Amino acid sequence: LIGLANFGWVLTACGVASMIFGVLYGSVFGFEEVFDPIWISPLHDIMRLLITTLAAGAILLTLADILAIVNLVIRKDWVGMIFSGKGIAGLLLYWALIGFILSMVLPAFPIPKLVLIILSIVCVLMMMSAEFLDHLFHEKRPLFKGGFLLYFITAFFELFEIFISYLSNSLSYVRVGAFAVAHAGLSQVVMILAEMVSPVHGAGYWVVIVLGNLFIIGFEGMIVSIQTLRLEYYEFFSKFFRGGGDRKSVV
Repeated sequence: LIGLANFGWVLTACGVASMIFGVLYGSVFGFEEVFDPIWISPLHDIMRLLITTLAAGAILLTLADILAIVNLVIRKDWVGMIFSGKGIAGLLLYWALIGFILSMVLPAFPIPKLVLIILSIVCVLMMMSAEFLDHLFHEKRPLFKGGFLLYFITAFFELFEIFISYLSNSLSYVRVGAFAVAHAGLSQVVMILAEMVSPVHGAGYWVVIVLGNLFIIGFEGMIVSIQTLRLEYYEFFSKFFRGGGDRKSVV
């Protein structure tokens, strides 16, 4: 019972967030015409909503990378802090890739593409040489474990994995906007069913509205909670969290 009571704070926070976004979206239990949306209507401005969630995801991933850099500083891993994929080189590469995409979308983007390309190449070279520099800095031998060819192949595929993670982790946050669109769509379905049951808005109409909203709250609550936990623990925490009982880090 104590555990369930503590979980009530989570439900309260979810309810408050739902009310806030209901006001921003102009939606009250599926009724879209009560007042105009303060921000946007999910069904009428889908692309803007998805781009916003993508930008929010990029900000959160940047924060996670900064925390990873702080952890490396605390552990005094200076080579990793500068050259590794979880260090400054990885963060600059992520920003350069974002800037390159924005430069293709926004004609007035202030940073030239050539600068972004050069920055990306430099960051790639830094990341591929991270292990070699770590061995050199700590006087580990051999400098190229398994030979230079094996080192190069391993570094290349590790870099490829980092590129894939940049793409997948960023796009994963688009699902947050997709949930808002799905919610608006389900609410419209409930409204259509209610109109079919009672076009004159009698008792049957309101029964369908209440039951439909209860279903949406339960169904979406389950789906969204699972997906947001995934975003929190996989996309966000995986950037800087290390297990094993090591206290020499932020977390």
